Amino acid sequence: EDERMSRSEAEIRAILENPGQSYWLKDAIKKLLDRDALDAHRDAQTLARVMKHHAEDVMGHALKVLDAIKEEKQP
Repeated sequence: EDERMSRSEAEIRAILENPGQSYWLKDAIKKLLDRDALDAHRDAQTLARVMKHHAEDVMGHALKVLDAIKEEKQP
């Protein structure tokens, strides 16, 4: 019997056992494990893409606000 864990099993265990990982991530992994692996993968990719774009939008807005503040302070 092969007692070695697969790469994904080891990664999942490391995340679930890490007290520094967010509860949200741990919960999402547990829920995704109950789904078809390929469907879960596609959904996770979609979520990552959408959240990347959201973060870029938020950062872009923050930079515009900072630029406006700098312009106001210049003599």
